[in-house]
Amino acid sequence: MFDFLDVVVGDQALSLQTVVHRLGMAFALGCLVGAIHHVTCRRLRGEEQRSFLATLVLLSLFVSLVTVVIGNNTARAFSLVGTLAIVRFRTVVEDTRDTAFVIYAVIAGMSAGTGFVIGPLLCAPLVLIVGWVLRSRFHDSGSTSGLLVVRLAIGAGHETRVEGVLQKHLPQFRVAGLATAKGGSAIDVTYAVRLPSAERIFALLTELNRTEGVQSAELKED
Repeated sequence: MFDFLDVVVGDQALSLQTVVHRLGMAFALGCLVGAIHHVTCRRLRGEEQRSFLATLVLLSLFVSLVTVVIGNNTARAFSLVGTLAIVRFRTVVEDTRDTAFVIYAVIAGMSAGTGFVIGPLLCAPLVLIVGWVLRSRFHDSGSTSGLLVVRLAIGAGHETRVEGVLQKHLPQFRVAGLATAKGGSAIDVTYAVRLPSAERIFALLTELNRTEGVQSAELKED
């Protein structure tokens, strides 16, 4: 009755039920990828986390749709690749783990689009185990994270003195970004830190302001 809704892919005709089934499996696999990421990576929070999880689900769904449209038609594949090449993504992925999950979502979408859903399903437990065992202790420790921005005058040795102060007062920190300031006469160093007690925060900022080469220091909750 609904034969006019059949999708012709190359020399193969896919029924509407088959297309819906594959897209549904892509959606389910995308949700699975997002769930594994949510369980094993607590770096992202709030709106940023929801946005990334939605991206994983939609990416799996869209890749599945592209795979269904291409089928075994080589000409159509080259046409779609050329069209999609116009799109440019400017967002920088900070954690390589996130990049791995993006790739997993793409593979899940391709598998669902070709009807080979067993692959990503068999891989899911392994991804969960690896992601859980090797998850970042920095973000899963339960402590509040923050960003410390230290403005340094251009000069040798300032960074070493600052890191010495940080090691003294902070349980854990890492460099998260660098930027020039004051027309190139200073540099802003951003540290991702695990916040200590309030007393140690005051002691940290006090000592930083007394450190040679430090022009200002700002600490805020991430």
